Amino acid sequence: MSDKGIAVTMIYYYRTTLKQKDKHGHPLYNFKFKKVTLKKSDFKKRGIIDPKEFERNGRLAIA
Repeated sequence: MSDKGIAVTMIYYYRTTLKQKDKHGHPLYNFKFKKVTLKKSDFKKRGIIDPKEFERNGRLAIA
């Protein structure tokens, strides 16, 4: 898709456990997400894309 000029976006979700539990005793979670628009060079790596790499480069955006 990126070869055809269509923007490709990846979403990273971050989960934190809250101190509270629901009425059944299961933990409650808070979710936040950040998105990054991928470039052609990201696909050339052919491996797992680590979100920490995008944080270092300043490419992660809070959505």
